[in-house]
Amino acid sequence: MGKSGDADADGAVAALDIHASADYLLSAYVSGKVVLWELARGSQLRVVTDAHAASVSLVRFSHPTDPVAISVDTRGCVNRITFTKSLFATWAHESECLLDGAAGPIPMLAVLPHLRAARFS
Repeated sequence: MGKSGDADADGAVAALDIHASADYLLSAYVSGKVVLWELARGSQLRVVTDAHAASVSLVRFSHPTDPVAISVDTRGCVNRITFTKSLFATWAHESECLLDGAAGPIPMLAVLPHLRAARFS
């Protein structure tokens, strides 16, 4: 997984997470880059370079079936990154800023499991 020149360009891997389905892996780097991997093939599905300007300190999948992630950088910026498979098996992403870092660094984050609305009769 990865290329030999990646370490020079992106620095060390700062955070990892494996999806509940064991189909995907997220890697986050000190450069601010986040990568979605397909574990079975060891291939990069999508590289995200527009979500963080600082080192990513934490990355977590936040949905039990879909590849949706929460990422946090050392400045306190929190993003939700939604990965989608498009036509011809290419992958896209959408980043949404949840916290802009104005409150300062976030030392810890717990991602709660995705809960469906319960029906009560």
